[in-house]
Amino acid sequence: MEKEKNNKKILIFVIIIFIVLTIILLVINNNTSHEKALTNYEYIIEKETSYSDDESKGNLPVINLKGKDIEKINDEIMKNYYDIGYLDDYNYQYEYSVYKDILSLRVDITNIDGSEYGTATIYTYNINVKDGTLLSDQELLDHFEITGNIIDKKVEERFKDFYQQDELKETTDYNDYFVSLGYDKTKNKLFIRDNTLYVHITFRGLTQSLLTYKGNIYEVKIQEL
Repeated sequence: MEKEKNNKKILIFVIIIFIVLTIILLVINNNTSHEKALTNYEYIIEKETSYSDDESKGNLPVINLKGKDIEKINDEIMKNYYDIGYLDDYNYQYEYSVYKDILSLRVDITNIDGSEYGTATIYTYNINVKDGTLLSDQELLDHFEITGNIIDKKVEERFKDFYQQDELKETTDYNDYFVSLGYDKTKNKLFIRDNTLYVHITFRGLTQSLLTYKGNIYEVKIQEL
């Protein structure tokens, strides 16, 4: 009788061990599958909306990550999309790039107002994909060991390029010309494209001569990463 009780105890113990090991293996397998999924993670997914049939609006981009800042960013992206979705004279575009652990998303909302470039509002989001946190511009620059002086230098080179091709150089010195452009560095927007850091600049003094400028007049290449 005693032997039979001991056998039952051993059997129960073996069953418990088996259950525990099974749970551990399931957890390990689940984590491994999750890591495999992250290897080919799609950081941006497109959500069809009632405005998606309009090519100028397209689909709504959604950041497919988890983190303390992601929900807030997605809410802002959605609000900006729906604010202009029903309007005929607005164009909504976005692009994104991934450099190592940083997702860089840029959203362009352009008012087609009849000017050469339209009136654009730019939103940029640089996100650490590991923890889903939004990086400030300073954090992004610190990450790549880039100083604000480098941006100032690159922007000034662009404005000097403007000056050399502008007919106003015949009557205006460069310092006055720079001031007249109305550059607002507080509105700079940093983003990554093709492993290169860019800044989108804002200025108000678009002269007639600059309308013929080749390339994106507001986009300045800062540094290859």
